[in-house]
Amino acid sequence: MGVLLVVTAACGGDHASPTATPAAPLPPLTVLLDSIRLASDLPALGAAIVTSGGVAQLEVVGVRRYGGRSYATRDDRWHLGSTLKHQVAVLVARLVADGTLSWSTTLPQFFPELAATMRPEYRAVTLRDLLSHTSALPRDYVSGLGDARAARAAVVRWAAQQPPVATPGTYAYSNINYMVAGAIVERALDQDFERVIAERLWAPLGMARAGFGQAGTAGADDEPLGHTVQANGARATYDAATPGADNPVEYGPAGRAHMPLADWARFISALLAAEQGRDTPVLSSQGWRALTAQPYVTTGSDGYGYGMVIATRTWSLGRALFHDGTNTRHYALVGVAPGRDFAILIVSNQWSASMGATMDRIFGRLVDFHLRGR
Repeated sequence: MGVLLVVTAACGGDHASPTATPAAPLPPLTVLLDSIRLASDLPALGAAIVTSGGVAQLEVVGVRRYGGRSYATRDDRWHLGSTLKHQVAVLVARLVADGTLSWSTTLPQFFPELAATMRPEYRAVTLRDLLSHTSALPRDYVSGLGDARAARAAVVRWAAQQPPVATPGTYAYSNINYMVAGAIVERALDQDFERVIAERLWAPLGMARAGFGQAGTAGADDEPLGHTVQANGARATYDAATPGADNPVEYGPAGRAHMPLADWARFISALLAAEQGRDTPVLSSQGWRALTAQPYVTTGSDGYGYGMVIATRTWSLGRALFHDGTNTRHYALVGVAPGRDFAILIVSNQWSASMGATMDRIFGRLVDFHLRGR
């Protein structure tokens, strides 16, 4: 992204001379992101710095399709992957607060038709176990069905018959946990999960352009297209019409949403407001903070709450919250510093085996930019 010079040539005589008017300097965050994007060979890169008061800075650089000419914009919608999981946890907490659900109800109580055939290891599993990844259910399953609600019901039936992948009560990350939680929401409200989260969480927070699946129009570069880079450097591009452009429909609650950075920032700003002791339109401060107050022990970090990794970092003055997400076409990362009242959101429309490490480095650069101005 170069600085554009607009040159005006005066007409009418030998004494006329051209004048050059330089464009306004690019914002420092734009310059930083574009240098990172070029160095990392990414099609597009976006980031937002958020506080409990809202968006402090938000910039997007690059193109929607690698090598294309359609520039990504601040209004574009990005795939969030598993960073959606904390939004699902907040939705469930809201439904518990209003009496629709209970944290202690067990799977046989939610699905009585499966009680007789369910493996005994799962008969005591509750919503708490699902959202904290301590149910011991398998990690993934694809039903092959095209209807999201029917597909999640099929996932529940399948998972209830499978051997546990860990000792029940211990942490084992599983997308199925959140698919089952979505099926429980559907059973309780007799509505598709996608509709419930849109009406009960996104609308009250003003997240008007959030949705599910690959954003954009088939055959058009009107939203960031997903890209996959193989170990040999081969790059594949996916638009809304490409098979496999996004996760299967049952993955809605586990990570199939897209939204503009500004909408995601509204959710994270509400999280930070709750951390500062302020109630939000969807959940009280106490209810929100309870989701990450008592982490479950994991490997490589302090623990896992409900949809957030909980760690200790010097730059956050102690407690920090993290999650990343990918459908192996896009990548998203959020890091929250409650003690310093800021969070950093990063999105890109590319995935590779090294993308997690790349995003970690970008996150570190943005922390330095926010805290030290460099």
